[in-house]
Amino acid sequence: MFNQLFKCPATVRRHLEAPYAQERQRYLAARARQGNTQSTLQFTARDLLWVACKLCIYLDLRTVTMEQVRAVADDWKKRERACGRPLNKAFTRRRYLRLATSWLRFLGHLQAPTQPIPFELRLQEYCRWAREERGLSEATVKQFSSQIRHFLQWYGTLGRDLADVQVSDVDAYLAHGGAHGWSRITVNNVASALRAFFRYCTQRHWTREHFADSIRGPRIYALEGLPAGPDWSDVRQLFAALDRKDPTDRSVQNQNPHDGARAKSIK
Repeated sequence: MFNQLFKCPATVRRHLEAPYAQERQRYLAARARQGNTQSTLQFTARDLLWVACKLCIYLDLRTVTMEQVRAVADDWKKRERACGRPLNKAFTRRRYLRLATSWLRFLGHLQAPTQPIPFELRLQEYCRWAREERGLSEATVKQFSSQIRHFLQWYGTLGRDLADVQVSDVDAYLAHGGAHGWSRITVNNVASALRAFFRYCTQRHWTREHFADSIRGPRIYALEGLPAGPDWSDVRQLFAALDRKDPTDRSVQNQNPHDGARAKSIK
């Protein structure tokens, strides 16, 4: 790849001998397939060379975190000497961070920061029990784990122990979800996951007895997901699209226009 971008043998050799040459060539080849011009690829290759030199102190790119990327985003004196002119350090830093992040994500190596989950060990124990003892499918366990994890993160902000959780806490969480756009079906599914989790917690004496049986989701109706009817704006667009010269369309247009208004008011 470097042979295609640069004509000077010394330049090609410098890029080949710098850290992570293969990883840089893979990224540049992908950018070329995306339609980047030759000049853009040359510019990216030069910047990527400096990014690689900055990150080589970590030895293994697979373990690099965003905090470490930011930690070496300063001190561009060597780059200034190579360019032969002062650099706008704030702009250079942003450009470095943007390219480093793009490159590492392309390689699949950038480790996203993980937030600690309150009572995570108990959640893991429940998931293992649900999978191995109850025989739940991996998909079901994964879904339950995600729903329970979000509750535990929300509950953790209250600064209380798991043994102190109350039905009112679960109700407040479900109401919080409903206020942020959860459908009744979603609220009910989350309630089911929490009920299953807290039943296990009761067995392990982590929470009060009979606590889980008090968790209730909203009532779900058989046809709840079906729309009540078309929106009035859609009806207006339908009428506007009718052809006045077509007998069939004209018969629709000749219907009493107040019928739709009455239907709308009844709705």
